[in-house]
Amino acid sequence: MFRRISILSLMGIIMLMSSVTALANVEKNNQSDLYYQVIYNDIVERSPMGPEWSAWMAQTILYYSGQYKMDPLLVTALFHQESGFNMAARSRTGAVGIAQLQPETAAGLGFDPTDPAQNIEGGIKYLSAQLAGFSQSGDWAPTYAIAAYNAGASAVGKYQGVPPYSETQNHVNRVAEIYEQLEKAMGY
Repeated sequence: MFRRISILSLMGIIMLMSSVTALANVEKNNQSDLYYQVIYNDIVERSPMGPEWSAWMAQTILYYSGQYKMDPLLVTALFHQESGFNMAARSRTGAVGIAQLQPETAAGLGFDPTDPAQNIEGGIKYLSAQLAGFSQSGDWAPTYAIAAYNAGASAVGKYQGVPPYSETQNHVNRVAEIYEQLEKAMGY
């Protein structure tokens, strides 16, 4: 009898664990769906390319954010500020596309900045490198990484923080505002 109860109890535990795992997977899928919806909504409101392009871009941002272990909301906030999700965007300094990559930066990373998928991946990889470079800065790492994305890592290092350039300071503040809006849309 002891053995039978143990086997039945074990089967019950396995079934319970399977249910908990299934619920965790549903919650994870719901979370993924929510990330997609929030990012998609932000893109579709700004992108001149329409809903299909916005859907592709949201999926691409989520995919490469996962590949580089990046916060997709931070990536979205950055691209929102950089280009408004416009692949045709060109800066006065020569930055190209959604991620506003300088052609030499993109080439150094091994990407073609005129290809939309490579532009997005290159921007995420570059932001990831900036975060890694400032990882010793604790809670300030994302702020410094965004500043470095705009003004260069050497400028952030020189000033030991966000450089005193109004363009960079405005850029960092605007990315932070957009990020907060995205978090609110996520329910955080």
